Amino acid sequence: MCYSSIMFEILKQTDGVRGSFVRLIRLGADDLTVLIRSAGNGRIQHRYVGPDSSKAEEVFNLESERILRHIDLQREAYR
Repeated sequence: MCYSSIMFEILKQTDGVRGSFVRLIRLGADDLTVLIRSAGNGRIQHRYVGPDSSKAEEVFNLESERILRHIDLQREAYR
């Protein structure tokens, strides 16, 4: 049995407010996952896990848009 010394690699990340983020992560050689942490409850959640890179990118982009939209709404509230 052979194990790689790299457990995961963060490929892309979008940061939001109060510790929120979206991350596209490569798990080992074949799988990808999209993790999110919301500003509200701070829990980390999976939005996608699997080998389909186009689906992982799609989910990452959608969740990144949501976080960036939240940042824009907060900026408008402080004006």
